[in-house]
Amino acid sequence: MNRVIKWGGVLACLALVIGVTLWSKQSGNQEVGASDVAGAQSIKSVEVNSAANRPVKPFPTYLAPDFTLTDLSGNEVQLSTLRGKKVFLNFWASWCPPCKAEMPDLVKMSEKYKGKIEFYGVNLTSNDSVENAQKFVEDYQIGYPTLMDHKGNVSTQYRTFSIPTSFTIDENGVVVHRIEGQLSEKAMEEMFSKLARR
Repeated sequence: MNRVIKWGGVLACLALVIGVTLWSKQSGNQEVGASDVAGAQSIKSVEVNSAANRPVKPFPTYLAPDFTLTDLSGNEVQLSTLRGKKVFLNFWASWCPPCKAEMPDLVKMSEKYKGKIEFYGVNLTSNDSVENAQKFVEDYQIGYPTLMDHKGNVSTQYRTFSIPTSFTIDENGVVVHRIEGQLSEKAMEEMFSKLARR
């Protein structure tokens, strides 16, 4: 009788361990979706899903705040005048190591998606300098416009608490992705190809 009880307990424990293991594997394979971030603030940061190495769409959607900034050549750029085009914004500073690390891939992507997506860099000039930004642009051979956020107003509007922070915006001015931190080339490719096909 004791032997039957003992083996029954062992089998019950074994079944419990197998059940927990299967449940954990199933949970780990689920994709992050809108329901996972429901109730989040509209501008809350949404980072790259490191497991799948792809951007996650913010929820709910929101319009990109409008702004007017001047580029390094003295030309004014107003975001709202770009309606009808797909836009990529990358907030960076010359002293930021992750900004330096992702820049060669961003330059490559800007050339690949030229004519499909408008690329703009936004330098946090309030925490940087025009001279350092200019040198950074020259060193990395950045061909797209770099906008100077002298007072930090735009980075405050976009709540860029860390850099780099990047945004993709569709032709209606709606933010599609917000990513804090360095983007891998693979994540960039997936993000830009999806944006271009929208």
